[in-house]
Amino acid sequence: MLRRLPWLVAAGALVVALGVVSGAAAHPSKSGHAVAPKAGGTLVFGSEQEPPCMNNNLNDCNNTWANYYAELVIRGPYIVNPKFVYTNDLISNATLQLKPERVTYTIKPNAKWSDGKPVTAQDFVFTLQTIMNKSWDSKPTGGGIVSRTGYDQIKSSKVINAKTVTFTYK
Repeated sequence: MLRRLPWLVAAGALVVALGVVSGAAAHPSKSGHAVAPKAGGTLVFGSEQEPPCMNNNLNDCNNTWANYYAELVIRGPYIVNPKFVYTNDLISNATLQLKPERVTYTIKPNAKWSDGKPVTAQDFVFTLQTIMNKSWDSKPTGGGIVSRTGYDQIKSSKVINAKTVTFTYK
């Protein structure tokens, strides 16, 4: 018990310090009213990691901060909104058909990549083909695809037109 005493004292001091700091931070102004935040200015933010690269599908690049950054550049059919609900991003519609199980994505006419090039159905197929390509697993950098889960259930893909693609599942 005596060996744990310094840790308990330190933990208790930390709890008290955090309580004082949070109480001071939440304290209203001297007038008794909450102070409104100032508009404008510069926010400087530092993350504790720098992403090794922006391809989250590769083992070497798949970390939390890479995901945060890549999400801003590498778009997908859906995004998860602040209420944790999937909402359409690059697509205007996804249609599910059963027997055979099939998903058809209709890409928004104005959907563009970060470089301004239009998003096409062939881009969706290319992504599938790249993720399923086993040669990525033997790259000298270690590489390797993080996971093929879900993608490995796709039997075929078909480009209907430049903005429509269908994936048929096994």
